[in-house]
Amino acid sequence: MRKRQRFAFLAIGGLGLLAAVAPGLAANITTPTGAAVPAAGQGSVTVQGFDVTAIDWTISDGDTGSRIDGNVDQVTFTITRAASDSAAVTAEANEGGGNAVVRIRLETTKADKSDTAWVSCDVSSSPSDGSAVCDTSDEAMLAEDLDRVNIIAFDRN
Repeated sequence: MRKRQRFAFLAIGGLGLLAAVAPGLAANITTPTGAAVPAAGQGSVTVQGFDVTAIDWTISDGDTGSRIDGNVDQVTFTITRAASDSAAVTAEANEGGGNAVVRIRLETTKADKSDTAWVSCDVSSSPSDGSAVCDTSDEAMLAEDLDRVNIIAFDRN
């Protein structure tokens, strides 16, 4: 009888851990190979209950007055929950409110460069279309060094 109780306890614990981790999302969006400046809006992703579409970014003018040597200052995209009857995604950049936490990180594969820190995003509650804005100006990365935009989202409990 004790073996059954122990097995039941472990099974319930495992299900609890799965329930805590399941809402997460980690989506890597890779830019086209050989692109001097990243091509915006490449593809869409559905993972773990969220849809991410319309990915775009703003690139500042660089030292030469051209965007080719500018920094990625802002990333925008649309994020919605995959279930049609779910509430609209809302989030704040300071993570003080909303029903979700949405973050991005700019990543590179260049050996002499490093990924940026995670940046929290604002996801509008009005209109509730899931428009996310992520200010990356404090986490500077040259557009030509950008290889991936890593997006993570999870529900606030």
